[in-house]
Amino acid sequence: MANVTKKVDRGVPPGERSQSFTQAEVSAADIIKVQDSLGKAATHVVIEAVAAMTVRFNVQRTIFPEKTHAEYDCLYPGQYQNLAAGIDVEDDTGALVSLAAGESFTLDNDLSIKDIKIVSAAGNFTVFVC
Repeated sequence: MANVTKKVDRGVPPGERSQSFTQAEVSAADIIKVQDSLGKAATHVVIEAVAAMTVRFNVQRTIFPEKTHAEYDCLYPGQYQNLAAGIDVEDDTGALVSLAAGESFTLDNDLSIKDIKIVSAAGNFTVFVC
């Protein structure tokens, strides 16, 4: 499993940024880092699959471990999150989207997409985000 990022020039206005990913750059079990690539979350996604494939959206989350006030040598009681020690975890409880061979899947302002996991892919595909 790899995280795939293709950065877009930040000189392009955010509303005009787009990127496409193909099977040459992404394989099964890889995660496309959409927000890192575009510099913003995508609101429009088009996936075209020549063969059957399955994807899952927004699977990575960052969690921050908690420490007590004694560990921070703090005067105030309670739990504190260590914001410098964030850990990326994968959440596989989201809906699985299956595409049949030759099918196209489109999301248009339905969901804010931060990342896309290619769960399985049997052939060529193209993922377009903007």
